[in-house]
Amino acid sequence: MNPFANEPNEVNLQALYDAMWYYVEQQVIEEASSLGQTVTPEFIASLTEVVCRQAESMALDLEAFAKHAKRNTISMDDVKLCARRNPGLSELVTEIADDLTVQPKNKRRGDEITIGGEEDDDGDDDGDDDEEEEEGDDDEEGEEPEYDYR
Repeated sequence: MNPFANEPNEVNLQALYDAMWYYVEQQVIEEASSLGQTVTPEFIASLTEVVCRQAESMALDLEAFAKHAKRNTISMDDVKLCARRNPGLSELVTEIADDLTVQPKNKRRGDEITIGGEEDDDGDDDGDDDEEEEEGDDDEEGEEPEYDYR
């Protein structure tokens, strides 16, 4: 059963669900074969549904965290906050975030996820129209810098 079946953009969501099924299936088969086990298609379908529902829930939480902070962009801090109740996931996310902050930020249009805001003339959604912003310049005091996730 596709948990996204009643969504307005059903075609794109079906493609996402199919891709999720494929990757879940690949991981399950690899893990099962390393343990000398077999899995049924029903198990893969159930696990895929759980993964999709968890991803949907996490996406809604991330959006809510960003909106609560009055931002249109989901930040790495939002992802860390979302992962806080799972110590293993939280540790992994923090490790990846630390690796990303070491890498130089190459600002390109489309590198960030916006949630309903419109970008201004300089390509970001912070409301100012400065031509270039230097890394480390914070528009609001106490706000974390945006991260390049690519």
